Amino acid sequence: MNKDPNHAKKYGYILLVVLIFLLFILFAPLIVESTGILDSKSMILTYSSYPEKPINHVWNESGYAILNITDDDFEKYPEIKELFLTRDTSIKKSDPRTDNPVLNSVQVLTRQRIDEIREKYCIHRILYWEGEYYQAGIPYS
Repeated sequence: MNKDPNHAKKYGYILLVVLIFLLFILFAPLIVESTGILDSKSMILTYSSYPEKPINHVWNESGYAILNITDDDFEKYPEIKELFLTRDTSIKKSDPRTDNPVLNSVQVLTRQRIDEIREKYCIHRILYWEGEYYQAGIPYS
């Protein structure tokens, strides 16, 4: 028998730490999934053809909002900045061989960020920047 009076107390702490560790291992995937911190989706940019004069958040007859992209958008959403500033400018929408070509694709991380960008820039939005009209999309699945 161990005569150390703290013997049971030490093993109790070790048992508690092991139990907490096992609970963490069991519930970590659930916590990660529920927060969406490991989600990642590609956002794509394509040309759009809406010839009317763009005005910030004005709805055209097709139900799409024309949204002018500004430096404020670039500051708040670096993904939008990367999407536009690194787009493939060699693709011309007047080329008959290109039917809705993807001009660029960037990763958007976390479910919250994906939902935020999708709502503001993708759903029923035509984006206007430097004299051209674009559409951005983030798939749901």
